Amino acid sequence: MPAAWGDAYRADVCSDCLQMWANGWDEREPVPVPVPLNRLPYGGLLMWKSDEPHFSVRPCDTCGQWLAGDRFDVEIVEPA
Repeated sequence: MPAAWGDAYRADVCSDCLQMWANGWDEREPVPVPVPLNRLPYGGLLMWKSDEPHFSVRPCDTCGQWLAGDRFDVEIVEPA
């Protein structure tokens, strides 16, 4: 773990990104487009804040997916 951490900010993530973060990806399966978590800062931490999703038409903050659907509240902490 780095000695210092930078700022934390709130983000809405889709279920694909949340599953990728929690379970990793099965390399035998094709990676979906957009790639889950491709906008997460290198070395950043994702901290799950709520079990209850909310509906949103905004894009996912960690992959950019524009499909409306469930989003989960997370906090992203960037390394300093």
